[in-house]
Amino acid sequence: MADDSDTIRNGFVRQRRTLIGTSVILFLYEKLGIVIDSVNILGNTAHITDPSGIVALLWVAWGYFLWRYYQYFRDLGNKGFHNAYHGKLSHVVGPRARKRFERWLLDNKEKEFPDANGPLRIEFRQVSLIKNFWRYWELDVDVEVFFDAKKPYVGVAPTSQNLKNRRVQLFWPELIWPRIRSGWHVLVNTRLVTEYLGPFAIGLLPVLSRLTR
Repeated sequence: MADDSDTIRNGFVRQRRTLIGTSVILFLYEKLGIVIDSVNILGNTAHITDPSGIVALLWVAWGYFLWRYYQYFRDLGNKGFHNAYHGKLSHVVGPRARKRFERWLLDNKEKEFPDANGPLRIEFRQVSLIKNFWRYWELDVDVEVFFDAKKPYVGVAPTSQNLKNRRVQLFWPELIWPRIRSGWHVLVNTRLVTEYLGPFAIGLLPVLSRLTR
């Protein structure tokens, strides 16, 4: 016996297919002005004196299947939008956080590394998200900084210093473009929009056709 998740998934696929089919038929009926005046039943022709009843029946079926699709859409739970969006956003934001921290280190070189002589070599060990708000993101940064000491000892390798749990904040102006890129990634590079939201868009076609007649 299939578990509930398989049952819901199979029902979702079935309702999606039915909604798309019904919407396309209703859209063509509305757009092309097709009038059905007879139906063939087991070789017998039944004449329809009021074709408007066919339109009403199609609209009832469309509304029912749209409702059923929405119910299965809700029952699916996590559909992956959040993970896809924030996964891409974290990937895009990471380099920006590293650049911000590198600038901060260079601006505070004398304070943080008073014994450093010459340029710093920075190796990032970890960049992890701590807080994710609309107005800003806060990230935790662990780095190891290599530098030549002002008074080096003979035979001693360049000095290094670990900086752990340093916080970097990126505010909303810096997050606008990463958010646009992440949204575009979900829209174009994943199947999520076409699989889950596409049927709703197709379902609106008959409504738009009726409103623009």
